[in-house]
Amino acid sequence: MAKDSDQDVLDDGIEDDRLRLIIPLPQGYDPAPLAPVAEGGRVAALLLPPGADPAAARAFGQRFEIAVFARDDLAAARGLDGLLLTDPAGAAEARRALPPDQVLGVLCGIDRHEAMEAGEAGADWILFGRTDLDPGKAIEAAAWWTELFVLPCGVTGLIDPNHMQTLVDAKIAFALPGPFCWQAPDPIALLAALDQAVGMADPGAV
Repeated sequence: MAKDSDQDVLDDGIEDDRLRLIIPLPQGYDPAPLAPVAEGGRVAALLLPPGADPAAARAFGQRFEIAVFARDDLAAARGLDGLLLTDPAGAAEARRALPPDQVLGVLCGIDRHEAMEAGEAGADWILFGRTDLDPGKAIEAAAWWTELFVLPCGVTGLIDPNHMQTLVDAKIAFALPGPFCWQAPDPIALLAALDQAVGMADPGAV
C-alpha cells in the first residue's frame, strides 16, 4: 500500500490521481439533469443511497462513461461498479464478497489508523471527512495520505469550489460533496460550479 518506486500504476478501477467528482444522488433521483455536468468529463462516479433503484443511474453512467457505486448496499453493488462503505470495520468482509473487478471505497472520517487498516483490508480508495463538517481536517488527512500511499483518496464534507485548487495541489483524487448540495437553491448550478472549479484548478483533468 505504501509508495514504491517500482509501482506507478494505481489499483484497477481507478484511472489516475487527477481530481474527479463523485456525486451523491438522493433516493429516487433521475440523474438526467446532471448531463451538462457529466459532459465536462470530470465526474468519476454517481453514488446511490441504500435501496435505490439503480436503473436510471446505470443508464446515465453508461452514456457518459461514469461509474455507479452503491453506498452501504452490498447486494446492489454486485450489479454496479463498486461500493462505498461508511463503516471501515466491514472492509475486509466487503472485499471478500465483491468480485475483484469491482471498486471498494471506505469512508474513514479523519482517522489515519482506520484508513491504513482499510487499505490493508483491500480498499481500492479511501474517503476522508464527514458530510456535516467543513473538510479542512479531512483535506489535511488526505494530503498526508497522498504523500505516503499509492491508494487514491478523496474528501467529503461541505465541499465548495474554493477547495478545488487545494485538492488538486495535494493530488487528492476525489471530491464528494455532501448531501447538503441537494438543499441548495439550485443544486445543478452548484455541482456545475464544482465541476468548473476542478477544470480551472487542473486544466488537464478531462
